[in-house]
Parts: sequence; structure tokens; C-alpha cells
Amino acid sequence: MSEHTRDNPNVVIFPPLILLIGFGLAILLEWLLPITFLAPVFQSKFQTGFSAILALTGISVAILGVMELRKHGTNVEPHKPALFLVHSGVYALTRNPIYVGMVTFFLGVSVFWNLEWGVILTLPVILTLHYGVIKREEAYLGNKFGAAYLLFRKNTRRWL
Repeated sequence: MSEHTRDNPNVVIFPPLILLIGFGLAILLEWLLPITFLAPVFQSKFQTGFSAILALTGISVAILGVMELRKHGTNVEPHKPALFLVHSGVYALTRNPIYVGMVTFFLGVSVFWNLEWGVILTLPVILTLHYGVIKREEAYLGNKFGAAYLLFRKNTRRWL
């Protein structure tokens, strides 16, 4: 299929795989090159509570994003066409609630399980999502929805 007839953003990787690869790499690096800057698992009540809140907030925001897309009858999967430009619900706060939620979840789980490398890899996870997924989705949505998407971009932040 040519670039002109493809009706999807052509992301470089399926977004949940970014998290799986990030967790796998963090666990491998913890084993090969252990570093320590977090409290031992469950010794810091603040760290445990904060990380649990992060992880639960992240998964909740991502689920709200998925539910809002489904409510409007558009596809969630980035390899399928966008059928409707959603700018209500959690999408009124951020253009990418699913990705904001995924990153927040990744960071929360990394802190909860003392994956110091996971904390460090949060930035590469964000950059991979930004350049490999989000920028491609934005270009696709801009081409598909034109002025409506430009207005949405103008009025709604990319992250938070």
C-alpha cells in the first residue's frame, strides 16, 4: 500500500511494546549493572504509596482514554484508521491520555519494584513514544482532519 493510500499513522512500534521492552531492559540492566538510589522494596512507606498512586493513576488515565475513543466509535489501535477526532473527556486535558497514562504507569511500577533502571529508562520510553508514535499520529491526524485537528492541537496540550 502506498504512503498516500495508507489510512493509519504508520507508527514505528505498537505502543504497549515500548513499555514491555522498557521493563525487560530495566530488569536485564538491574541484573547486569545493579544501581541503587531507591529505598529497599517496601521499606519506605512514602515511596510505596507514591509509586502505587502513580501506577494506579497512570492505568486509570490510559483506560479513560481508551473508553473515550470507544465511546465515539473510533479505533484505539494505531495501525487502524482514526474514524473520529475525539476532544472530549480526558482528551480535553491532553491529546495523548493513553500515552501519558502509560508513561505514568511505567514510572510508578519502576519505583514500586525498585527498578532504578526503569526510572532511568522513563526518558527513553517518553522519547520513543514521542518520536516513534505521537509525532506520526499528529501528522496523520493533521492530514486527515485538517483545521479541526489544528484547532484541537492549539487548545489542548500534547502531554499535560
